[in-house]
Amino acid sequence: QCGWSNSDLACRPVYGNDNQPYDVTFNLNIGTLATERCCSICSAHTYEHACINEPGCGWAPFDGAGGMCVSGTPDFPCKGNLTVVIWDEVHGGGDCYAQFDTQLGPAGRRLQAGNKACTGAGLINNTFHTRVEYLDIHAHHGVNQLVVQYNTATLTTPLDIANYELFYLTEYTVIKKMEPITVYPDGHPKYTIAVDVNKWEGMWYDRRFGIPHKDTWCLNGDGPEGVEASCVHELYGAEAFYAYGFPKPWSTNSGIDRHDSIVVYQLVDSIGESYLMGHVDRSNDGSGGTLNMAITTQGLSIVSFTALFQRFFTLATQADYDAFETAVAAFVKDVTGDLVSSIKTTPPPPKNNAPHGGDGPRTPLPMGNPEYPGLLELTVRIACFSPVQADEVKAALEVLTPAQASQLFGIFGTNADNTVRNGIMMLYGITTDPVLFYENKYNDAFQDAYTYTETTNVAEFTFTGSINANWEWDKCCGDGFIIGPLPLTSWNIHFAVRTWSGLSYFKIGTYSYEKETIGYYTLPIEYATLAYGGVLIEGGTLTDYCQKLYSPTTISSFVEILSSGQAGQNQDICTACVADPSCQYAPKHGGCISINAYVPDFGCPRQAISPQIKLFSRTGPKAFDVHKNSTRVVRAGMDGFLGNLCPCNVQYRYLLVVYEYHTMTQVYFKSDISPRLDHPYTFIDVPCIETGAYSIVTDGSNGGLSGNPGGSGGTTTGTKRYAYYLYLCYHQRDNGGPWDDCSRPAIYYDEPPGSPPSP
Repeated sequence: QCGWSNSDLACRPVYGNDNQPYDVTFNLNIGTLATERCCSICSAHTYEHACINEPGCGWAPFDGAGGMCVSGTPDFPCKGNLTVVIWDEVHGGGDCYAQFDTQLGPAGRRLQAGNKACTGAGLINNTFHTRVEYLDIHAHHGVNQLVVQYNTATLTTPLDIANYELFYLTEYTVIKKMEPITVYPDGHPKYTIAVDVNKWEGMWYDRRFGIPHKDTWCLNGDGPEGVEASCVHELYGAEAFYAYGFPKPWSTNSGIDRHDSIVVYQLVDSIGESYLMGHVDRSNDGSGGTLNMAITTQGLSIVSFTALFQRFFTLATQADYDAFETAVAAFVKDVTGDLVSSIKTTPPPPKNNAPHGGDGPRTPLPMGNPEYPGLLELTVRIACFSPVQADEVKAALEVLTPAQASQLFGIFGTNADNTVRNGIMMLYGITTDPVLFYENKYNDAFQDAYTYTETTNVAEFTFTGSINANWEWDKCCGDGFIIGPLPLTSWNIHFAVRTWSGLSYFKIGTYSYEKETIGYYTLPIEYATLAYGGVLIEGGTLTDYCQKLYSPTTISSFVEILSSGQAGQNQDICTACVADPSCQYAPKHGGCISINAYVPDFGCPRQAISPQIKLFSRTGPKAFDVHKNSTRVVRAGMDGFLGNLCPCNVQYRYLLVVYEYHTMTQVYFKSDISPRLDHPYTFIDVPCIETGAYSIVTDGSNGGLSGNPGGSGGTTTGTKRYAYYLYLCYHQRDNGGPWDDCSRPAIYYDEPPGSPPSP
């Protein structure tokens, strides 16, 4: 009954009255229901992150050319016959602070020039420090799930140096998921010696903070007494996590590097930006080595450029830098119609009252172009949300003149006669190079360097980047790199080891949130060579992740988590899929998909048979300790359970309602109780059940009550009794409520014996 009016940007009824007709995009007399009633604001978005952050929009990943953004509500989308739609806004949140515009948002990372930025941040000792709750950190890593693929046998036709970029045609036999690290681990220098803990009252770091999006680091440590403050600089949190140069010089100090190994893992910071971190060998392990490795990237979304300022213009304060970065973000918004993920400016500004342990005013890093001594030279790194957006930004920068850039970025002065003096002399070095940090890039003694080239339209991606990386290190040291920030659209990075010495393994790091430590998939280094097809890491949306990891072509590699008692490949896929907290299995809506997708129907039957119910009380020591609030226990069973195959077996929940028997007053309600599928019974502890006598004063109007002998009025007494109603419900996710399709109740009348355990 509704349509979107482009004239006044409002939702209007399809049928306007005669006095006030509405010109809506959808009209029953023209076009069709399937194509004519979607909001143009939603339709303009071309990828999931931007779409679901727009109020009223949802992302249909399987429809259109690579997905489409639609308007409406979960039960009433603007188009019919969509496979599935993701409506949940999983990227939002955080408080707003106007003074920190360049801290570009929490998980949503939304920057609108001139507006406050949602930082998800707090103030500690009057110093800005990114702060997120631990549960939010889990939400961040849920949006950035990666998979890694490799082979354990040589290819029939091995890739060679001339065509290794054709790796996307390779079939990989092993696929595994990677969990990102989102906190500083125990023993990290940022946790211990690299910080003046006295300045932070012994509370410098808490895991709830996550890894700050912007953090500080110094080759001599980050602020202990005696450290010269000018060495402390603001960097991406991923760079501070790498902890280059302190306390071990010329090496990472993250603690994640390993002896004679290449280590690759994912890091997600406090605003949800994702990075791929790499370490080559471990310092002080008794041996050095060499490595030549080809790194091929597809679908990344970094754009960088360098601006050389006129002598009369400089950026002296943090406010100057903030204004400059906000102007760059506004430029991206004007060019692409979309927000920017983050911006990093190098060198950073000098600061007073520097966050995270700075002891005084800072001075910028050594800067300037040797051909133009004394002039300020800034490199600006723009992290876009998608490669399409990055391509648009790069094309716009390539045609931007210094005069235009001066005006757009606010880098200009005014002469006495009110004429404008442009502040930017040159704009150059425009590149999509995704390498954020490369260890010892300018080391003359060792051959540490890389080259980056870009080609377009390879496979289905916008552009492909090729990195030819070389490292050489002594026994004192190690090497490494950081790539990112990574986009929220589909991307992949392929590693192909060409030549090496002093290395034996290629390790893929994956973080355990239960153990709070990182573990490794360990491969012989030969598995990462061209003969085996190299190592492929893929990222993107949660639907990309679920589809890649749990599909007919990959599920055989997950025998360790399959249910061997269920026959059929679809059952194996489903069982593995629903065991992953990031995914759900919807047989009518695309198979294994994002947990955030709205699934109206899993194709599961309503449970026709009432569940089994028995009652008892807990006894023994645990009754007064672990279960001290339990007064009665319901033993629930599913005799004759209809939906015993996946996904139906995980889509049912118990619902328990307890009434006082004589008045039918509800005394307890509990829903969303997952049955224990690997046990015959599920136990539900019920608190607040009282024993003893009851007394009811009646006026004759409730003569039908059980226990009341008639309707003549008076006082009725007896022993307290309760009625237990146990349902088995189909777990739906619609606006009518999650428990509106239940079995007939199993009813049990109970007179609790004796006294309950003392609290």
